Amino acid sequence: HTKVRHTVFGHVPRRLTSAVRYKVTMLPTVPSTLHQLVNYKGKQKLDLSTIKLAVCGAAHTPASLAAKLLTLIAKDGVFQEGMLPSILSVFLI
Repeated sequence: HTKVRHTVFGHVPRRLTSAVRYKVTMLPTVPSTLHQLVNYKGKQKLDLSTIKLAVCGAAHTPASLAAKLLTLIAKDGVFQEGMLPSILSVFLI
């Protein structure tokens, strides 16, 4: 039995640290939180290479944010946009 852990909202440094600790493979988020994540000063010190899929919903995501995120996650990582907030909430369970 494997436990799946995801990080979504909240305090960005704490969430990034948790992503590293629990080797998160999927990152559901929203554009405002993604903006905080890619602009966080300590991000280069953290290994986010276990993240294979990042999904962003609730609003349009600027291409520049997606491009910055793709430099931080797994080399074969995928970014997808367009999930509705109600669907995104499933990942919080």
